[in-house]
Amino acid sequence: MSFREKSAWVCMVGLLAVYGYYFVDSGFRIRDTTSGDAFMMTQLGLMISIVVVMIVGHIIAAVSSPKGADAQCDERDVLIAAKAGALGGNIAIGGALLAAATAFRGANGVEVGNWVILAVVVGELVRYGMQIAKYRHWL
Repeated sequence: MSFREKSAWVCMVGLLAVYGYYFVDSGFRIRDTTSGDAFMMTQLGLMISIVVVMIVGHIIAAVSSPKGADAQCDERDVLIAAKAGALGGNIAIGGALLAAATAFRGANGVEVGNWVILAVVVGELVRYGMQIAKYRHWL
């Protein structure tokens, strides 16, 4: 398994672990009754958690394949990243626009924020999933 594929796995598992915990802990309730300050502190904690998980995961991936970690991206890696990024980005933008539209229904800022977070996380999961599928030759 190449370093780039390991990197995609680390990012996907990290996102699933940290934000999966967040949405399961909240009971998949997108509507949140906490204050904006509590929401921001929760998001800060999640961001710190995801950074720590990804740094540790990438260190482990780099140690397990040191040649691949230093290697330049070839054309295949660039194409895989571009195609996956385009699809994941489109999904995230579409979801964020739908999340912003919930404000017209009377959603508060925390609820809109949760929908945007969900849209971005789903877009990123699709991006990393597509990278993994392309490296595994599933697509």
